[in-house]
Amino acid sequence: MSAEDSTIRPKFILEWCQLKGSENHYQWDLIDDRNRELKTLNRKFGFVEEDQTIPVGSRTNVQPGYKRAYAEVEATFRRVYDAVPRMQDDWLRKNRVTTYEYLLLDNFVLGDSRYFTEQLVRKPNMNWLDLIRLRARSFLKHWSEETRLAGVRERVRIEKRLFPYAEMRCRKFFGIKRWPRDRTKNAEISQYRRFYFSALDEESDRLKVEMV
Repeated sequence: MSAEDSTIRPKFILEWCQLKGSENHYQWDLIDDRNRELKTLNRKFGFVEEDQTIPVGSRTNVQPGYKRAYAEVEATFRRVYDAVPRMQDDWLRKNRVTTYEYLLLDNFVLGDSRYFTEQLVRKPNMNWLDLIRLRARSFLKHWSEETRLAGVRERVRIEKRLFPYAEMRCRKFFGIKRWPRDRTKNAEISQYRRFYFSALDEESDRLKVEMV
């Protein structure tokens, strides 16, 4: 396998999207469990809204036993919930994520990844440039379904303005510095940015024709 072939691995990306989807469901299950426990606690202490629903939020800091019990539920939830991103990072490292793969997956929201995954399942042998184009198309498709053309153009501008934060997260994950020894990694980040921005512009122009 050449360096170019391993830049972005379709199978790796698909496995990550599937894992991410499972963990999203797991995190929502954790939230639901936490909310049920807090409602049970509030019911026990007699906190009921005017419409007779049981609240989730904390209702007092002075009632004996309540504050401690509420804090224990939150602490248990937070300990497990916050471990999920660390598990994701461990999986990425174990599977030797590349710079390009990390940037493609960064901040990949569920609305984008669903369309992306569907297309990747249909065409599992895409090359890395086509995967970057699909990433851009997935991002814009998500927004084009919710806003008009002017809104899509604004989202492209925002995505480009926010991309330096993705670069910062990538550098932090890999420990990349702006030193000569990291010249190759920094060049990869710059190359991905160039290709991704070009793909965003191309897909935006394509949507312009479809939406006008």
